[in-house]
Amino acid sequence: MRPSYRVLALGAVLSVLGTLVLAPGSAAQPGGADKNALSLLPKGYVCLRATVPPRLDGRLDEAAWDAAAWSDPFVDIVGAGQPGPPLQTRFKLLWDDEYLYIGAYLEEPHVRARAEARDDYIHRIDSNFEVFLDPDGDSAEYAELQVNAIGTIFDLALSRPYKDDGLVLINWDMKGLRVAVHVDGTINDAHDVDTGWSVEIAIPWRPDMKDFAGKAVPPRDGDRWRVNFSRVQWPDRVEGGGYVRAPEAREDNWVWSPQGVVNMHRPETWGVVLFRDRPAGVDSTEVATPVDPAQAARALLYRIYYAQREHQERLGRCAATLADLGLEQSELMREGERLAGLASAIGAPVPGSLSLAATENAYEASVEVRVGGEVQRWHVREDSRFWRSR
Repeated sequence: MRPSYRVLALGAVLSVLGTLVLAPGSAAQPGGADKNALSLLPKGYVCLRATVPPRLDGRLDEAAWDAAAWSDPFVDIVGAGQPGPPLQTRFKLLWDDEYLYIGAYLEEPHVRARAEARDDYIHRIDSNFEVFLDPDGDSAEYAELQVNAIGTIFDLALSRPYKDDGLVLINWDMKGLRVAVHVDGTINDAHDVDTGWSVEIAIPWRPDMKDFAGKAVPPRDGDRWRVNFSRVQWPDRVEGGGYVRAPEAREDNWVWSPQGVVNMHRPETWGVVLFRDRPAGVDSTEVATPVDPAQAARALLYRIYYAQREHQERLGRCAATLADLGLEQSELMREGERLAGLASAIGAPVPGSLSLAATENAYEASVEVRVGGEVQRWHVREDSRFWRSR
């Protein structure tokens, strides 16, 4: 059965806001499909319970954060084969019954920020830190949050990615959101050299996360969310005692889990956050990096999704068979088996289970994978929605 969208509880949201605003492009929008990105395992992070809440003063120098592990440093958004960022960016995560806590540190010799109004398009104005959350991993109903070095917030909710003509709520504000920033240096002063800046974010589980998470909030022990983090970095230069940006300047995009293309709005390639209901700093070592048990199904089905997009753009209709897409079932299944072989928690595709049904304007592809002793059937459709049969 094809599921309907919760659309971020849009009926309720729109009745309150009365306005739907379409974003004129969020950070790192250009870029089409890259099949190589689907052949890699996303980054993983284990989020442990905070024994005491962080103070939320922008600093990460307290016991609560000392107990949490640093993420891997950010890399270029495209990933392999690209130069590494010259400035380091890392984050830490914690959670409790009230909030998801995010702490990040961004090396920066010239900390600067201009955007001051809530929901300014920060990524077009300033270097920033960004958070992307898709709790149930369906590539739909997800949230984005941007923060600059003076604590200005840009938060938005999307029914599905821009490429799939999703509804974008700019007027949506995350109720109860708390943000604090600390600068190791002086803000907007080109006469000295800074060390960097840090940001603390507390995202409340209720009411907004509860509306669109598609799963329990607060999370249960063992829950996995699809999440990514990004840093937009503008190449401003010091000139005449201030900062100057060339008209042709393009921003750099550095991320936690590589996207394969310059486009953050491809949730299928975001990282995996595993929630554990045990105290941070106490027996906090996981045996393996968290993975998505449906990763092989996800990668296999999104290969079909992107092939269908290319087919529709070229011929104006959906393809009825894999052969029409230039794909072979055996090759897709082998790729799924290869991914499953990278981690024991990833379900391997069941032979003969791949199917594709299409009309001129719509299609649905599905495949079964064996996760432990359970067989699960996963689906994708023309608007990129990814789901499991119930």
